[in-house]
Parts: sequence; C-alpha cells; structure tokens
Amino acid sequence: MDAKFFRFLRLVGVGFKARTEREGRELFLKLGFSHEVQFTAPPAVRVFCFKPNLICFAGIDKQRVYHFAGAVRTTKPPEVYKGKGLLYMDEQKHVSITATGQRITTVKVILVYNCFDNSNEKCPNSILVISLI
Repeated sequence: MDAKFFRFLRLVGVGFKARTEREGRELFLKLGFSHEVQFTAPPAVRVFCFKPNLICFAGIDKQRVYHFAGAVRTTKPPEVYKGKGLLYMDEQKHVSITATGQRITTVKVILVYNCFDNSNEKCPNSILVISLI
C-alpha cells in the first residue's frame, strides 16, 4: 500500500504504551485502565508504532486516516492541567495554571521532515523537535 496521508499521535503519561499486531491491522493501547484498549484499523489504514509512545496512522484516504486517529484519541484526550493523554504530533499544548499558582507553560512540538526525495510529505524517519515557549 502506497501511503499518502499520515497522522502521528504521542502517548504522554507514565506507563502509556502502544503496540501493533497483524501487520498494522490491530492496535493495542495501555492507557492506565484495568484492561488494554483494542482497535481494528479500517481497510485503507495501517498503523505503525515506531516507539512504545509514538503511533503513526498511514493510508491512501485522508478522511479515513484522520477519522481513525481521532477515534483512537478520544479514548484518552489530553488533560488540561498535567498534559497527559494522546496528543497529535503537531499539536500546540497549553498547560493551565494549577490551584497552587504554578506558571503557564506552552509546549510546541515540531516535526522536522527528513525525506531523501526532497518532498514535503511526512516520512517515518523524521526528527522530533520540542521547544518550550
């Protein structure tokens, strides 16, 4: 399958892990629940886990890839105060002030493309750059 559309998710949290089976057809997530959460990918979507905390959704249909990534993200959306959960790779996360009056921190995650064919498509061999604002 020649994938044209990609969507990356990061798992942020202690003990959060992801794994795939059956050649990218099934996704298993450990998100702090009493059980593993299992997803079966649609026919036009493949799932890859480069690290236990980095998930890549790839496919030829943009709507199906983004819809499946959104469905996976709804299992553990990002928290406002601690920033834990499933975050998109290019998402800018704003952590609010806590009750004790800690300062506001904004984390900007940038994906630097490292493609050898000089295209602007997202590649699996990309570099992650995190900057604090």
